[in-house]
Amino acid sequence: MKRSSLCVTHAVKHVKWDNRLGQRIPQPPRVQELEACRPWLEAEIELVEPECLVALGKRAARSLLDRAVKIHKTRGEFHESPYGPVVVTHHPSALLRQIDEGDQQRMYEALVDDLRMAAERHNLGDESD
Repeated sequence: MKRSSLCVTHAVKHVKWDNRLGQRIPQPPRVQELEACRPWLEAEIELVEPECLVALGKRAARSLLDRAVKIHKTRGEFHESPYGPVVVTHHPSALLRQIDEGDQQRMYEALVDDLRMAAERHNLGDESD
């Protein structure tokens, strides 16, 4: 995909941190935080007018589809939303949390397949900027 053809944003505009054992660990947003940040997300979508949205992870998917989702059941296909077609896939950080290398490789391949599907459907090209 051409980077210039993409707009990357977050469903929640802030990160909460937990300092466990001296490490800053990001905490997942709660539903209330997704809802509180929705006006900013909707304004960005309205401004950009994307042909397709890719939800990286279940929280992004929940924000765009307005319902809880299970990645393994919803990935690999387009879903209708008020904002346009949405592809749901794994968040890249989920790959890093996989202990088993085989699981990590399968998740990586699924993520690449989902991104490729979105790119092909919306003719985003295969060059990088």
